[in-house]
Amino acid sequence: MVDGLIERRLVVADLVHAFAYAKPFKSLATFIPHLFGLAWKAVIVLGGLVLVTYCYFENILPDGLTTGDAFFLASAAMSIAAIAIVGLGYGAFATVWLVKLMVTIQTR
Repeated sequence: MVDGLIERRLVVADLVHAFAYAKPFKSLATFIPHLFGLAWKAVIVLGGLVLVTYCYFENILPDGLTTGDAFFLASAAMSIAAIAIVGLGYGAFATVWLVKLMVTIQTR
């Protein structure tokens, strides 16, 4: 028990040291990607909490949902998101090619 407590204190001390002596960002351009990454994660967590809270207050939570069902639903949602991201990528490249074609025609 004492060893676990000492290990926890060492981990907390390491975290405090890391945050206390962290190097500040050199410029705004290096800070913005970190800020967007943090904001993206916060939006996902808050969106999930809002969805679960809404379902709870509307009494539409499913009865008998097992852990396996939850993992299945999560994997299905991730699959749909991956397909959407790939589709968005193809759409973006198609748009870039179309703009390049229009610029080429315009400059001739």
